[in-house]
Amino acid sequence: MSFTCDDSGRLALINVASQGVHLWDLEDKILLRKFQGVTQGYYTIHSCFGGVNQVFVASGSEDNKIYIWHLKREKPISVLTGHSRTVNCVSWNPRYPQLIASASDDATVRIWGPTPDRPQSAATVSMASSPNLLTTRTMDSNHSSPSTSTNVVKP
Repeated sequence: MSFTCDDSGRLALINVASQGVHLWDLEDKILLRKFQGVTQGYYTIHSCFGGVNQVFVASGSEDNKIYIWHLKREKPISVLTGHSRTVNCVSWNPRYPQLIASASDDATVRIWGPTPDRPQSAATVSMASSPNLLTTRTMDSNHSSPSTSTNVVKP
């Protein structure tokens, strides 16, 4: 199970193993919404509030996808694909609310954000066995045109 509050402290996201993502009003002590789409049964998945004014919710999923909902809707407004294993954590960028990061069991962290010609583009950071090796890959929205760069990072 995971638990996250919005900036106001009034709303909370609760991820419960086989029940998915729930939105609670902590002041009124009521369940507002059960978000649909996410696959969760075995792993702990961390969801978050985000976007401008925190009106969106994002969550990873055991089906290797990232789901994004508007607070007022149960069905996802966007589903991001590109990971090859469970996505266990997502986080909105607090300074640039149009950007979101996702971490997966495929040993990658992806940064997602819109671009004029690629509304679902992602940059991938791969975890290497060497602590001084960093590999990044940028792909288009169809994941068909990768550009890879590997750099040695000096401690």
